[in-house]
Amino acid sequence: MKTRVSAFTLIELLCVVAIIAILAALLLPAVSRAGARARRIQCVSDLRQTGIAFQEFAHEHNGHFPMSTPLNAGGTMELAQNGSRLAGEFYFGYRSFQVMSNELVTPRILVCPTDTRIAALRFAEFQNQNLSYFVGANADVDRPMSVLAGDRNITNDWVSAATHVQLGPNHILRWTHELHHFKGDLLYSDGHVEERNGVAIIAVINQFPQTADLLLPSVAPAGGTSPNNPGAGGGGAGGGAGPGGSHPPPSTGGGSGSRPAPATSPPGKTGIPTEPPKRTDAPRAATNESSMQHDEAPAPSADQTAAAPMSGTVVEPVIKTGYWPFYLLLLLLLVAAAALYGYHQGKKKGTAGSRD
Repeated sequence: MKTRVSAFTLIELLCVVAIIAILAALLLPAVSRAGARARRIQCVSDLRQTGIAFQEFAHEHNGHFPMSTPLNAGGTMELAQNGSRLAGEFYFGYRSFQVMSNELVTPRILVCPTDTRIAALRFAEFQNQNLSYFVGANADVDRPMSVLAGDRNITNDWVSAATHVQLGPNHILRWTHELHHFKGDLLYSDGHVEERNGVAIIAVINQFPQTADLLLPSVAPAGGTSPNNPGAGGGGAGGGAGPGGSHPPPSTGGGSGSRPAPATSPPGKTGIPTEPPKRTDAPRAATNESSMQHDEAPAPSADQTAAAPMSGTVVEPVIKTGYWPFYLLLLLLLVAAAALYGYHQGKKKGTAGSRD
């Protein structure tokens, strides 16, 4: 009797590899979504901790948030007012969080786990590039539905770029693909956090004030002159309050610290930093009336608005998460298996024809 030795052919090997690759392709997105959900839960937790810090600050300052507490009392009222008036970039949004250094203890919770920005090691080094959240300039501690803070990935694409954006009945914003992929979180004055899973951001019915002024943590372009570095007019020798210390009022004249005051100030308000040099490549846009008069553009249609997040949902995860080489390899394996199978079938037919 002759024993026939069966071998594991190359086609069979490629088919096995392709099956394993398909199973991995089905499992990897699920694992990625689970990781993204875990990071978002951490972001919500950090925002809640930030809300508690805002409440503690208000209890120590006659029921006022930093944005409604004067500079000489340890707040940022003048900075918030100046930022709300500007149509361009404003680089001092971080100060509303820096003055709460005692309550926050560490600046690490001010960076979302999904953000590419790097957390500062100390509040003395804390700036906009170490911040993932905007601040509501006109939030009221007595109004629980005032927008207090939220994820920075908000924009309005219909007008010129600016740090100051508005959310209200006539101002609808949207989430970008950054951070939570066309989703985001909003912190309100009473400390609760809402997960907004829709692309559009619409003001709630009982929001007060009806139009919220939001100051985004804009970052100066690389190589440009930024008032955040070397200084933003405050901090003193210690660069801000550290854990366990007291709230020093922000310096309005530069002081003896490492952060001198910027050269520009509004008339009649010496030492209050104002608008730095405008950037020309700013990625965000504002919804104020003055900028709409000069840079008004037609609003996209409903189909275009829906198609953008839909196409991003299909293509962006593959590119952003780094899965595209894996899917490309899977496609090449399938093509190679099909080609070898065709070649093998043709060779068998040729051998059968020659025998005939």
